[in-house]
Amino acid sequence: MLLRLWPTPLALLLLGAHFLRADNLPVAVFLAVLPLLLIWRRIWAPRIIQTVLSLGLALWAHTSWTLVQIRQHYGLPYDKLILIMGGVMGFTLLAILLLQSNRVQQFYRQ
Repeated sequence: MLLRLWPTPLALLLLGAHFLRADNLPVAVFLAVLPLLLIWRRIWAPRIIQTVLSLGLALWAHTSWTLVQIRQHYGLPYDKLILIMGGVMGFTLLAILLLQSNRVQQFYRQ
């Protein structure tokens, strides 16, 4: 069970680091403490986190698009950017999907 949950706090911390870099401390702190919701064995706990991670995934896609556009405008290479941001988005998607697994669902229904 723990193996299915470990990507969730890391994905939220990664998203929090993005907001911290933008000097948005309240959102970064919120994202850092949000994994504590997983302590409560209620069906709504993983749903809230999935919703936040889904919004974060959309933010990663928008940020990636914007950064690629900027690098294209200045004629800079953007291959590594696409690989790194693709990895970040893939990891976030993995965290979302693992929260949807049957074992996690059964654990939080009890």
